[in-house]
This record gives sequence, C-alpha cells and structure tokens, in this order.
Amino acid sequence: MNTHLDEIDNDIAEKHLLKHPFYLAWTRGELSREALADYARQYYHHVTAFPTYL
Repeated sequence: MNTHLDEIDNDIAEKHLLKHPFYLAWTRGELSREALADYARQYYHHVTAFPTYL
C-alpha cells in the first residue's frame, strides 16, 4: 500500500473527534451537568447553521 496515504490516514486517526479529552470524559460519564449544558448551548449554533453550509 502507499506509505504516504498510510501516513495521512494515521494523522487523521490521531485527530479523531472521539479521541478528544472532552468526548472521552463525556463517554466515561465524567462531565458535570454544567459542562454538558455549556456544550449544548454552543453546539446549538452549529446545528442551526448547518443547513447554510450546504
């Protein structure tokens, strides 16, 4: 296989969203209610704007 593509795949895998410390803490149930509420407030703006990206 192409080693350059393997390197790119590895770089992408290292940045996987679900490996981010916030999402790892969320998965483990370690986030406070306040942290999740703050996330929801911020994420709402992305979700409502998403159709304009298309």
